[in-house]
Amino acid sequence: MDVVRRNIQDLGGRISLKSVRGRGMTIQLALPLTLAVMDGMVIKVAGNTYVMPMSTIVECMHRRADDSSNLLGTRGVISAARRMVQLVYLTDLFDLPAVAQDSPNSVVIITKPATDALRTCG
Repeated sequence: MDVVRRNIQDLGGRISLKSVRGRGMTIQLALPLTLAVMDGMVIKVAGNTYVMPMSTIVECMHRRADDSSNLLGTRGVISAARRMVQLVYLTDLFDLPAVAQDSPNSVVIITKPATDALRTCG
């Protein structure tokens, strides 16, 4: 819980915990209003809905099965911005059931180089 408190404080927020023996615990989070009005892209992965901040997205594109290449030790790479970038699947990151990677709804989201990787939805 200390890690959660520290991360919320880093965002400029507050967290309070109230516990009553035998009745449970109440957790209150107070986050800055700037987080509530942040632009985001709603994405669905394996039946779950997530919001990715628009400030982290560089480009989005539909993925075709022949867009990616296999590279030993990776789940695939794709050519983007005149370089090969490793594919990272959100289903792997979030430990979700795998979905068809070449479905017509499969989208590649290129993010800023926090991880310098492609995020794929699905």
